[in-house]
Amino acid sequence: MARVWRLAVSSGGGHPARIVRRLSHLAQAALVARCAEREGIERLHAHFGLAPATIVWLATAIARASGRDDAKFSFTIHGFHDFFDAAETRLDLKAADAAAVFCISDFTRSQLCLTTDPGLWPRFHVVRCGIDLSTFAYRDPPTLGSRRRIVALGRLSPEKGFAVLIEAVAALLKRRKDLDLRIIGEGQARGALEAQIAALGVGHSISLTGELAPDEVRHELGASDVFSMPSFSEGLPISIMEAMAVGVPVVTTWVAGIPELARDGSTALTVAPSDSAGMAKAIERLLDDGPLRLRLARAARTRVEQQHDINRCGETVAHLLRGDMA
Repeated sequence: MARVWRLAVSSGGGHPARIVRRLSHLAQAALVARCAEREGIERLHAHFGLAPATIVWLATAIARASGRDDAKFSFTIHGFHDFFDAAETRLDLKAADAAAVFCISDFTRSQLCLTTDPGLWPRFHVVRCGIDLSTFAYRDPPTLGSRRRIVALGRLSPEKGFAVLIEAVAALLKRRKDLDLRIIGEGQARGALEAQIAALGVGHSISLTGELAPDEVRHELGASDVFSMPSFSEGLPISIMEAMAVGVPVVTTWVAGIPELARDGSTALTVAPSDSAGMAKAIERLLDDGPLRLRLARAARTRVEQQHDINRCGETVAHLLRGDMA
């Protein structure tokens, strides 16, 4: 335990607050290690490279120090938050000790390669997130009604770029009054977004719904004409997969892992991040071009079936875990 304690403390890099967090993680790791020993668990897996990965890393170190040489761990890297602060995440140390690291996109894997020794790269695997396609019934984009509905879905946090989408729709509303934008989600940016909507005087057409239950989200997607995700930084959003699965044409940004699913002119329309004028132009293009909406929607559904079917993705995970434990 003294060796594990030194490992935890040294990974804090001498920063007092970070060392305190590491010791908190170590206490949680001790509980996890005790539970794993009691239940006969040989392999731990964590989602996200921050605290969850730290805890299973230290829990495995405790198990090994206790003589359980067969103890292994792995973790999944999802994106932006996992790479924001290298000193906090210490992905280099965790990856060096892990049996495997799963990355949800090729872009995510590339960012992990950027912070680690090339000798570790063979243990980094792209394992894409999956959705249950049986719960997202596809329909061709319907004929537009008197009101055009745009929907967005995600955490109300800065990296999602919803302020850019609000600016884009506000610009469109100056020359056409047939638009409604509904942003589904909750988060720390809600107050700022509400203030922006009020300042632009577009509260009659732009609304924040807060969090909705899965059934309600599916209903919102099915009732929408365009889905927009204006992200500044991403791994690869589940919400884009869900919109494409339903058959809602997508306008998004060409950042990080998004282009691996949303290919401009093929499965979606993509624009530069923070480009509200480009976002407005792409949304209007989709609303005014029925054949384009249909072509993109059908191609997007096919690509989601190929890359993000939860059953196929689950089989990939199972195969990798069995291989690592053999």
